[in-house]
Amino acid sequence: MDQEEFTHDIETYDDDKKLEVDEFLATLTEEERLVLALRVERWTLDEIATKLGYSQHVSVHNIINRIGEKARKELFDGRAGVGRPASEPSRNRDPLT
Repeated sequence: MDQEEFTHDIETYDDDKKLEVDEFLATLTEEERLVLALRVERWTLDEIATKLGYSQHVSVHNIINRIGEKARKELFDGRAGVGRPASEPSRNRDPLT
């Protein structure tokens, strides 16, 4: 494989991942996207709660949990051949091999 083919494969992979991320973000509410963006920027839960007008950071924690549930659903719904969490053992695999 030459450099051009390798670069094309990486760009295609990156484009595919960007598409997956864009699709996932589209499943989030505006509030969830804002919370996620602020967490990426390293805002604390208290800072986000204040910005959103919540009296307690537990509300932000609940939003983050919802985002996590949506992410797990996207990851483990059988797309990309994943199918189940890593903690769940394969039923078709001999554990000794």
